[in-house]
Amino acid sequence: MSAEMVSVNQQCMSFIGEQSLVVDPQGQGMGLQGFDFMDGYANKFFILSGSEGAFVSPRPIPAELRSYYDQLGIDIASADNTVVVPPVEDGRTVIERLQDTPAAAAAIARAKGEYVVPYMVTDEVAAMAADHKRATLASAATTDFLADKATFQAALAAASGAIKEDTGFDVAIPSSQFTAGDRAGGKAAYIELSQGGKKSVVLVRPKSASALGIFVLHADKGLAGFHEVLDANFGEDDSVLLEAFIAHNHSPSMQGARIPGEPYQHLYFGRQIISMQDGHVTYDASQIPFGPPHAPIARRELDRMEAVHAALGEVFIENHDISGIVGFDTVVNIDNEGLLTDLKITETNLHLPGSSAIYGAMCKLYPDGFSGIAHNERVMLSEGHTTSDFFQQHAASLVRACGEYGVFPVDASYPDKVDAIFFARDTEHLAQLRGAVQ
Repeated sequence: MSAEMVSVNQQCMSFIGEQSLVVDPQGQGMGLQGFDFMDGYANKFFILSGSEGAFVSPRPIPAELRSYYDQLGIDIASADNTVVVPPVEDGRTVIERLQDTPAAAAAIARAKGEYVVPYMVTDEVAAMAADHKRATLASAATTDFLADKATFQAALAAASGAIKEDTGFDVAIPSSQFTAGDRAGGKAAYIELSQGGKKSVVLVRPKSASALGIFVLHADKGLAGFHEVLDANFGEDDSVLLEAFIAHNHSPSMQGARIPGEPYQHLYFGRQIISMQDGHVTYDASQIPFGPPHAPIARRELDRMEAVHAALGEVFIENHDISGIVGFDTVVNIDNEGLLTDLKITETNLHLPGSSAIYGAMCKLYPDGFSGIAHNERVMLSEGHTTSDFFQQHAASLVRACGEYGVFPVDASYPDKVDAIFFARDTEHLAQLRGAVQ
């Protein structure tokens, strides 16, 4: 990582750390209402907070995690400016319950930054920010438009010609949108995109997060299988985005950030580890960086990917006056010589991506740059064990000083697991660290 890139990284992370992070994925994420585990996921982004900012979420930060960060000298929101707004039975969101939590309002008022940074900007978040004399880093209307997978793909298709001219890549995925109850329209879209049933397709909930609304239909299932997926996963009035299945061997994310008034900056390529079970796409873990020697892609091909990222950033981020941590998910094909033969964009990340927590931890632990592998996954606790037991049991494997390698807990808000980042020197060391805490 060059000195210039390290400087850009630190600048972006410092900016985010000064703001008021009010993170409620269940209340702020598309299609995440009702997923209670997302309340624990909110605290994954605590590592992005800073001593001059505030952090508000549905669950408390465990004392053991804060103590661990303090011992390392990690810059995080102070105890006074870290506020829990716990779930209640009436189902109100964190934003709705802020009025009952004076400590949250006080923390937001004390934060140095002038912005509220949520999991995703919504009308509710924007109204709350205005009430507290704060702004948001994007408009709710823009977020709703670009985070909707169907409208984003339509906009991407419209811009793909210019992007191809600049980069050489046709980044748009052939797609069609219809209402689930419109079986005639759905059938026509399926026949066209599957080439008469010869090719696999993907059915997507346009307003969904991560892999929770993505269903892969293999060609051998045919039209009957298409109707089965619709019946099992979509209501009659639900919108469906149907996409051609893009055969690929990697699915990296391209992540960047923008400080208001400045250009969009590339931050990193993340290696997402995505698998498919029973037609559902699942997200297992992620790694930074995606690139040599840990991914079979030539270094010059990363430059081509970065050119695509820059073009997308200008069209969709700068031109829509979006700031904060944003990015794009991809599917790519890399041949045996490490050359990039195909690159398609699947969606834009206008919510806080999980990999941003890995990246934020990396910037704080390795301020001069990181040259190893950062691998993120959840470690299950032994039956009857607690977070406190985790810290005691695995003390020898934990990162013990900035600049050192080891296991770094990033979210300990679950009753049965700890979300950890394995900062390893190489693949062999990564295997050793993973084995030590399993």
